[in-house]
Amino acid sequence: MELVREGPPGTWSETGVRFGVLQFSGSASILVRNATTAGVWHFVGNVWTPDSTGLNGLELDNPLFTVAAERDLGVRLRDLDGEASAS
Repeated sequence: MELVREGPPGTWSETGVRFGVLQFSGSASILVRNATTAGVWHFVGNVWTPDSTGLNGLELDNPLFTVAAERDLGVRLRDLDGEASAS
C-alpha cells in the first residue's frame, strides 16, 4: 500500500490513507478507500494486519471514499468517546 503515489516528475498524489487508533490495545491503525485499495489494517507486533470487518458501516448510499481522482474527500478519524485525552 502506498501512502503517496508518484506522478509526473517531481509531483506526488494523495492516496487517502488515514492513521488513527481504532483498537483498545492503542496500536496504530490505517483506513483507506480509493479506486484501487480499500480496507482497514492494524499494526500488530511488527506487521500490518488486515481487518476484514473494518469497513463495515462506512457507506452512505455508496461506499465512503477517502480520496477520489487524487482529491482528498475530507474523511478523518476522530476520538468520539474522549478516551484518547483521558489521563
